[in-house]
Amino acid sequence: MSGIEEVHAGIGMANEASREALAALAQTTDSVERAQQALQQATQGTTSPEVEQASGLLADVVQRVGELQGAISAAIEQTETYQHRL
Repeated sequence: MSGIEEVHAGIGMANEASREALAALAQTTDSVERAQQALQQATQGTTSPEVEQASGLLADVVQRVGELQGAISAAIEQTETYQHRL
């Protein structure tokens, strides 16, 4: 078993990578929301099923990314709780 210092260091590295992933996902959300807004502006007044489906799919991506962010945040919280117990 690794020494406590090694475990702390490993958890720190994991959480740093997780925070980087959170930042990347935040950028993804911003990009997808901009894409959705551009689509809505470009197709304003259109009732095309394809456009409605595309807009819905983009909204779904934003929701799923939010779920991923929540899972990553929860993982960080759990590892920090474990780290404080050491």
